[in-house]
Amino acid sequence: MVSIMDDNLFLDEEHVRKTINLLSERNLKWMANVRADSIIGKVEKLTQSGLVGAYLGVESFSNETLKDYKKRETTDQIDQAIKELKSYGCYIWGTYMFCEPNATIESTRKEIEHLASLDLDLVIPTILTPYPGTPLFKKLEHLIIDWNWRHYDNGHIVWKHPHIRPEQVKTIYIDSFATSNCAKISTFTEPDLGNSIISTI
Repeated sequence: MVSIMDDNLFLDEEHVRKTINLLSERNLKWMANVRADSIIGKVEKLTQSGLVGAYLGVESFSNETLKDYKKRETTDQIDQAIKELKSYGCYIWGTYMFCEPNATIESTRKEIEHLASLDLDLVIPTILTPYPGTPLFKKLEHLIIDWNWRHYDNGHIVWKHPHIRPEQVKTIYIDSFATSNCAKISTFTEPDLGNSIISTI
C-alpha cells in the first residue's frame, strides 16, 4: 500500500493521473492526504484505481476560521467529502485543529462532541501552532510564550491564548482523542490489502 502525503496532489490533474496510473499498473492500493474541495465527485473513479482511504483535514467547524486559515474549503464541502468517501467504502483519518484564538473550554467541549459524531475512522487532534515563516506566526508572534522548538509539535500551545491555559491543553488533547476514537478502535478493520508493499510518498 502506498500513502501519498501531499494534500496538493489533486491540484495538478496531469500529475495525479500519471501517479494513479503507475500505482494501478502495479496493482497497488493507496491512500492520500486530500482536500475536501478537490476530491468531491471523484471518489468513485479513484476507488476503481485503487483508493482505499484518505487523510482529510477537517480542521474547524467554522467557515470563518477555515477562511482565516486559508483552507479554501467550506464545512459543507468537508461533510460532503466524508459522505462520498464512506459511500464508496473508504476509511478516513481526519485531523482537527483545537485552540483557535476565539475558542473557549466550553466551545471546545462542543467541538469534541461534534467531532465524535462524524463518520471518521480515526481522529488526529492537533493544537494550533504558529510555525516560524508562516502568516500565522507573524499574526501571533507578539503572544508567543514558549520558544522551545521541541514544543512546536501540534501537541503544545506555545502562545498566550486569551481563554485557554497551557495546562488545559493536555486535557483537551486526551479528551478529544478518547471521545472520538476509543469506541471506534476496537471495531475498525483496515481493508484486506493482501501482500502489499507499505510505502510513503
